[in-house]
Amino acid sequence: MRNFSFCLFFVFLLNNALAQQVSIIPKPVSLQINKGSFKLDQNTVLHVPQLSDLKSADFLNIYLKQFYGFSLKISRSDIRGGIRLSTKDNNSESEAYTLNSNSGGISIEGESPAGTFYGIQTLIQLLPVEKAASLAIPSVSVKDEPRFSYRGLHLD
Repeated sequence: MRNFSFCLFFVFLLNNALAQQVSIIPKPVSLQINKGSFKLDQNTVLHVPQLSDLKSADFLNIYLKQFYGFSLKISRSDIRGGIRLSTKDNNSESEAYTLNSNSGGISIEGESPAGTFYGIQTLIQLLPVEKAASLAIPSVSVKDEPRFSYRGLHLD
């Protein structure tokens, strides 16, 4: 009985270790995990049609270079595949964003430049911990926005 319990426990651990875990902090408003993944490598193109999103693109490239040893080519033209950043309204104060990833690419659309930046932060959380030449980004659909317009703490 003891061996059976040990084997059952081992199978449970192995199953959990092999399952693709998606953990985003803070918890987004909506998270849907789909089957498949997007392969991110040094040949992936980062599509940035708007100048307002270049700072977010540069932030992602600096992160990738520092932790994975490669950066992405930035393109202003809109081509299929790769990672596409877009901002709906440069004058909006909303920090909402949507992130969609699948085997064909990743799309991050912010309501404002800040929203697009927060979408990049979520993408970084989806990157694997292990350094590799090709990174597997899980296929997900994320919608998020701040629950409160002011984030802070008052100690009176």
